[in-house]
Amino acid sequence: MSVRVGLLQTGDQGEAIAAKYRSNADLFKTMLDGQGFEFDVYEVNRGKLPISVHAADSYLITGSQHGVYEKLAWISELEQFVRDCFVAIKPVVGICFGHQVMAQALGGKVEKFKDGWALGRQEYRDFDGKIFPINAFHQDQVLAAPADSTLILTSDFCACAALSYGERGLSFQGHPEMDAEFILDLLDVKADFLAPHQIATARASLEPMMDVSTITSQIVDMLTSQTKK
Repeated sequence: MSVRVGLLQTGDQGEAIAAKYRSNADLFKTMLDGQGFEFDVYEVNRGKLPISVHAADSYLITGSQHGVYEKLAWISELEQFVRDCFVAIKPVVGICFGHQVMAQALGGKVEKFKDGWALGRQEYRDFDGKIFPINAFHQDQVLAAPADSTLILTSDFCACAALSYGERGLSFQGHPEMDAEFILDLLDVKADFLAPHQIATARASLEPMMDVSTITSQIVDMLTSQTKK
């Protein structure tokens, strides 16, 4: 039985990136290909949310160039949609901006991080000491997690790197959907507001074939969790 996933697209990468990779939502379609999903894409950043939380079996919130603290109507509407999904037990997965907006919607605190950017390969660890490398591209961070969440991944630079909300949700600050080639292209596009040393460090960190299979499996398990019952 297929699982219908609503891809909640919250941002655009610009014309140069879109011409090569299409959209943020398409990155997740590629990452989750072969898992039995049917996808519906909603351009949330253009005010297009699902008419009901019951429009899909589960939801995935993408990354964005926006900050969750921006006073934009669609962000507050998305926060309410997240809360409605949690009430209805419609599983939600959040990536980067998605991770942050879930936390903010549920009582956490998100700010622009005082120590700057995380760019390229990052090493996050669980509480057994296992290391999970994931590419990242962010300055904002979850600085205080919601009370009903559980911290599952952390690093010295990013304390709240991944959060579990039990059967209701799962979120990651890093980008398992972005490979080294994508990050390199993104660094080129964002070069005007990044320092040369930041770009050089990020480039040097990248691995051509990073293994994110464990993270991907966790995402698949969350997106399918209610349909398996």
